[in-house]
Amino acid sequence: MLICKAPERHRAVVEHCLDPMAEQLASETKERLLKVLGEWLPRMGMDVNQAERSA
Repeated sequence: MLICKAPERHRAVVEHCLDPMAEQLASETKERLLKVLGEWLPRMGMDVNQAERSA
């Protein structure tokens, strides 16, 4: 994941590397990733939505 220079072009990197790591990412990082790669990050999007409802 860290060596992929263009994850927005590589759906597999996003789905299988970034999305599963959602729990370990800071909320600001999640928000930035969702802006760029939102449709490919279903689990991360659900996590952010649940956090917003809880706040």
